[in-house]
Amino acid sequence: PLIKRFIRKVFRLPDGRKPTVVPLEKHGITRDRISPGSRKVCEALREAGCDVKGMVSIFTYGFDEATKAFAQAKVNLHSLTNYSVLVDQALRDEYITEKDLLPLNEWRKDPAGWGVVKA
Repeated sequence: PLIKRFIRKVFRLPDGRKPTVVPLEKHGITRDRISPGSRKVCEALREAGCDVKGMVSIFTYGFDEATKAFAQAKVNLHSLTNYSVLVDQALRDEYITEKDLLPLNEWRKDPAGWGVVKA
């Protein structure tokens, strides 16, 4: 809920509409598929004889698994911005407060386990 509220605040559309959230069942893209998918694209391009210098993305969360996947594939990833910049800007623009930082940073450390009650 906090992450969804945060994203809705940061990505407000100019005409006042809220962004549409597309359910996972419709798009099927999970966090663990993004980096391996990019890596497979690089491998396929290399197999076809292309010289892959790197990849560019608009945004990265900077998850360790993604960083490792690109390093293993020997692909330099260059992103225009990242999660830390997004959070810092949201704080400066007062979309979030200092008290929102702790749960946002905790989510960033372990998104899959965040909010899961452990026995």
